[in-house]
Amino acid sequence: MKGKMSIGIVVGVVLLALLMVPQVVQAQEGQFRLGTQYNHPFGGLSAIFDVGDAFAVQGILGGGFAGKIIYRVLREPMWNVYGFGGAGYRWWGIYTTSAFAGAGYEFDLRHFGIDLGEALGRPDWVFKPNIEVGASLWPGYGFHIGSGFHVTF
Repeated sequence: MKGKMSIGIVVGVVLLALLMVPQVVQAQEGQFRLGTQYNHPFGGLSAIFDVGDAFAVQGILGGGFAGKIIYRVLREPMWNVYGFGGAGYRWWGIYTTSAFAGAGYEFDLRHFGIDLGEALGRPDWVFKPNIEVGASLWPGYGFHIGSGFHVTF
């Protein structure tokens, strides 16, 4: 029973993300980010698609798969504050399914005078690190801190 419920949660998150694909396909410049993300117990390569001004979907692949839905509470040109919820399945090391939620802060390095895109000869690339705090909600409660680093194309 537990295995079926785990698969059901992951399938539900994936289906929800796929429902947003038509909006993502019409994404404008700057609405796609690629990088790395770590949220216990999930970490690895990450892709974020903005779906309008307030929402984004994120997929994390590395030793497992996790999907997140991001809602921006405050959005400014150089930073934003957001809440998120998601679920995933980890197959590397410890087999586990998890649901989680939390809040994060994402910022543009140019806000601090650091322009890595310009330094690399790609002024259209924008580097955005993030810091997150959250909690595992299922199968057991647990506090976690996460971080990521994404490049906007």
